[in-house]
Amino acid sequence: MKRRVNSTNRVKIKRECFLLEAVEGEPRKIKILKLDLLGLGFPEDAQVIFEFSIPGTARTQRFKIGKVGDVSKKVDDTSKEEIELRHEQSKSFILSIKVIAPRDRTRRILGLAEGIKIQFGKTGKNGSQSLLAFAEKDLGDVLWELSFDRNVVTLVANSAVPDAEVFFSLPSTRALIFPAILRSILLRALYENHDGEDDDASVDAWHTQWLNFAKGLCAVEDHPDEEVPEVFNGDTFDFDEANQWVKTVVEAFCSKCDMRKTFKEIFSIEDDDL
Repeated sequence: MKRRVNSTNRVKIKRECFLLEAVEGEPRKIKILKLDLLGLGFPEDAQVIFEFSIPGTARTQRFKIGKVGDVSKKVDDTSKEEIELRHEQSKSFILSIKVIAPRDRTRRILGLAEGIKIQFGKTGKNGSQSLLAFAEKDLGDVLWELSFDRNVVTLVANSAVPDAEVFFSLPSTRALIFPAILRSILLRALYENHDGEDDDASVDAWHTQWLNFAKGLCAVEDHPDEEVPEVFNGDTFDFDEANQWVKTVVEAFCSKCDMRKTFKEIFSIEDDDL
C-alpha cells in the first residue's frame, strides 16, 4: 500500500484551532470567530494568510489577516475579524489558511489548513455543511460534471443553465441525478482509498469524508456493521466488489431520502404506475 508522508515539516492547523461563520449579504462576509495558533509553536510575528478559491475555476482571493500573536489574542466580540468577498457571485469557496515564515524571502509556509469548504446561504460554522461543493462554468453541451480536487468534490453545472444552483437543488433534479453522482464519487473514493492515509493533509481527504458518509448511511439501514471493503487484490481493482458495496450505499441513500416517494409526488404518479 502506498503512503504519502509530510516531507515539508509544515504544521497541520487542525479544525479545533479555528471557527468561521459565512454571512450572506452584499458583500458576502466571513467572520473569524476563533483563530488560535499560538499553541502550535509558530513565531508570533509570522503572517497569517487566508486564500479563497472557487471550485471548478482558477479564481482566488487572498487576504492578509495579521500576525500570529495578534490574531490569536482577539477573543472578544468587538475585535472579531471580518473578511469581505467582493466581486464574486459564487456561493461555494474552498479556504486555505497559511502561516508564512517572518523575514523569509521565499515565503516559506510554516503551517497549513486546506480544503475548508465555505458555503453561503446555509446555516452553520466552518463552511462544512455539505460534502459536495457547487460551481458553474461553460461545459458546452454537457449539463454537469464532477470535479475532484485534493480536498473537495465539486458538482460543476453548465453556466448556460438558467439559475443553475436552484435547478440542481430542486427535489426533482436531485431524485434523478444524485444517485448517479453518489455512485461515481464512491467508486472513485474506493480507488483513492487504496493510497492509504496522507500525512500531509491538514484536513480529511475528500475520499475519507465520503467513505465515512457512506458508512453512516449503511448504519441506519439493514447493514449496521457495513465496513468499507478492501477492493484491491494486489494492484488489481475489484470492480465487481466495489460496485456491489456502492450499490448498497446508494440504495440506503435513496431509501433515507424517500427518492421514489418524492418523484411520485412531484410528477403526480399513481402507485400502480411506478
